[in-house]
Amino acid sequence: MERFTTKEARSLAGDAVKKIEDGDEKGFFEILDKLTNSKSGFYILRVFGAGIGEAALSSPEKYFFLFTRIMHRPREESYNPQMHDSATRRIDKNICALVYGARTAIVGSAFTRMRKKHWERIVAEIERYNAEFSEWYVVDSWCHYPMGYIIAEHPKEMLRKLTEWSESSDFWFRKASAVYMHALFVGYPDRDIAPYIEILDRLILDENAKVLKGAAWALREMAKNYQPQLLDFLKKWSRVESVNKLIFKEALKKLDKDAKKEVLKWINH
Repeated sequence: MERFTTKEARSLAGDAVKKIEDGDEKGFFEILDKLTNSKSGFYILRVFGAGIGEAALSSPEKYFFLFTRIMHRPREESYNPQMHDSATRRIDKNICALVYGARTAIVGSAFTRMRKKHWERIVAEIERYNAEFSEWYVVDSWCHYPMGYIIAEHPKEMLRKLTEWSESSDFWFRKASAVYMHALFVGYPDRDIAPYIEILDRLILDENAKVLKGAAWALREMAKNYQPQLLDFLKKWSRVESVNKLIFKEALKKLDKDAKKEVLKWINH
C-alpha cells in the first residue's frame, strides 16, 4: 500500500484541481480516495488540502460546494479495510474516526489556506458541519486547522462566537468552545485570556462529560504559555466541591513539578 511524500501530495493536489476545473468530479474523488486509502499520515493529507485551498481562492463558491461533497460522501466510498487491523475494522466508531478525520484534515487545511479572505464563511461552514455530524472526529478536528488561526486573527469576533457556543443547548458546541480556545493557548503567548477564562468558568460545572473533557483539555494546554492564569483558575475552583475532580487531574498534567504540588494541596485541603 502506498505512502505518499510531501512532493507527491502536492502533485496529487494539482492533478485533483485540474479534474475539478475540467468538470471531472469523479476523477477528483478517485485521486482523493487514492490518497486517503494510502498509509500517508495526516500531515500529507493537510499538504493535499492546502493545495486544494490555494485553487479555491479564485473560485470559492465552487470549492465550498466541493468541500460539502467531500464531507457528505457515503463513508464506504473512502474507506479501505485493508489499511487497518481486524480489531480496528470491527469497531464502527473507529472506522468513522478514520474516514471523517481524514476528510476534516483535508477540508480544514483548505480552509486554513482560504481563511484570510473567507474566514466568516469558513466559521459558518464549520458551524454547519458540527451540527450535521455531531461527533468528536468532526467537531474536534477543526481546532488547529483552521480555528486556532481564525481565533488568533479575529479575537473580538471569535470571542463573541465562542461565547455564543458556550451557551448553546447543543453540548457539541459547548465542547467546541473549549476545544477551539485550547489552540490559542498553545500557539499564541502573551494574549489577554481573561475573557476565555470567563467561558471556562461557565463550562467547568457543565453536566455533560464531553463538555468537561473539552474544558479539561483547554486547561491542560494553558500550562504551556499561561501557567499563572491556570493556577489562579485552579485555586479558585478547588474551593468548589461540585467540580468534577477529573478536571483537576487533567489540568495538572503539564504543570511543572512545584506548581503541581501546590495545586494538590488546594485540592486535598
